[in-house]
Amino acid sequence: MDAATINALQGVFASLHARVRLLMRSGKSLVPDDGETFYLPDAMPDEGYTQRAGYLFELTRDGSHVLAVREGPGAGDVLQLAAALIDTLLAQHADRNSADNAYIRLLGEAVTQADAEAIAAQHDIPMELPRVVMLLHMVRTGPVGTAEALKELIPLADGDRLVLMDPFAAALVKDMTATDADELKEFASALHETLFSESAFRVTIGVSEPVSALTELHPAYVSAQRAVDVGRLFRESEGVHFYGDLMLERFLMSIPPATAASYHALLFNDDTASLFTDEILDTINMFLAKDLNLSDTARQLYIHRNTLVYRLDKVQRQIGLDLRRFEDALTFKMLYHMKKCMRNRAQGTTEEET
Repeated sequence: MDAATINALQGVFASLHARVRLLMRSGKSLVPDDGETFYLPDAMPDEGYTQRAGYLFELTRDGSHVLAVREGPGAGDVLQLAAALIDTLLAQHADRNSADNAYIRLLGEAVTQADAEAIAAQHDIPMELPRVVMLLHMVRTGPVGTAEALKELIPLADGDRLVLMDPFAAALVKDMTATDADELKEFASALHETLFSESAFRVTIGVSEPVSALTELHPAYVSAQRAVDVGRLFRESEGVHFYGDLMLERFLMSIPPATAASYHALLFNDDTASLFTDEILDTINMFLAKDLNLSDTARQLYIHRNTLVYRLDKVQRQIGLDLRRFEDALTFKMLYHMKKCMRNRAQGTTEEET
């Protein structure tokens, strides 16, 4: 859904007697753009709405966005009307000859081999080409003309394509024919630094695994989205997240909240609250980040090596884990991150209601 359609929906939705929202799949409100974020149902049917926390939620026809309205008389009818309005606006704004729209379709939905071949023929897109999808998730965007501004800042090779998916996300389909994995990481890091230092954009970048077929662009885009979601949760200090580098974090994200809570409590509870001060946790996390290297950790924390050893010994005495051992360090890391699994899968009301 392009920016023009979303802008048009702002005025259309404002005329409805019930307040309808258009949400991203992450739960962030696009219309109105007021900063609200909703916890969406874990599963929604392709047709019809789902009730949760005083709201009705319904997928748009293409499944890329979610409509939401408070429960009340006629709320279901309002959702149907809103869905019909979106279809009408999409038909009005669609440029059937636009290569950007072709890429938006290839990225945003699963297409058959026959459809992919038709799109490729119409827009002269190679069916077989090594590519990655880089999703640029923008927390803060630039001025009007986001796509044009990004194209001025991002160096595009002949086989690359940059498309604006919505006001907060752009996808760079990058040709990997002459680029290896190390060069891709350098490019992504330099791109993030450029957008941070030379523009108003504040961006988190998710990078998919390489794919070769045009029909694989949609799953690659989904994995790039997943890399952003998982990376922002578990690696908050980093701005670029590669899907293939997040195997442990993706596994942790699959753990049910109740299970995560029970395992987290094995290590973090009233008995250990006095041990796990900010100082101790910062020390442990730095030790893990430095691959259990005592000298590098002490140097980074500006403390004596003996001070670091004393802190690790203190942890071992109280919880029985020697973090200098790989298995114990991994156990701590997984139990520590269970809190983030609980936060990500939190159940409850929307931020609007709290």
